[in-house]
Amino acid sequence: MRHAPRGGPRGRSAREGCLAAAPRAATSVVRGLGVVRQLTGFLPNIFQVLPYRPLEFRAFFSYYNAICNKETGQLSRADKELIIVKTSLANRCPYSVAVHSARYRVFLKNPVLSDQVCVNWRKSDLPAREKAMLEFALAVS
Repeated sequence: MRHAPRGGPRGRSAREGCLAAAPRAATSVVRGLGVVRQLTGFLPNIFQVLPYRPLEFRAFFSYYNAICNKETGQLSRADKELIIVKTSLANRCPYSVAVHSARYRVFLKNPVLSDQVCVNWRKSDLPAREKAMLEFALAVS
């Protein structure tokens, strides 16, 4: 079996390959990638390959936006990302921890507390409300 040259097909990196596919993707997909990159400072790997599958991309973002990006009820966007970080830690999913802790850090605007949560949330400086919220999330997950 012949392998592609290092860096992907035609010598391009994976990121360049995805970006090359982006012009064929719908404008809304490309715009969505820019928003994610601008918000967190990086583009998660899953979003780098989703331009190849615009229907799945839109479905994923529609679902995510319906749950996480709405400021409804008693949970802020930071609260929702905190729950995702903690359940990702409990499920031992380092990829989700990395992506969602970056988002949590952005929404919380407190990088020290964000790091404390990832190391040991029970000993962190989280307020009692957030600790109770995480206890509940762990109990139902």
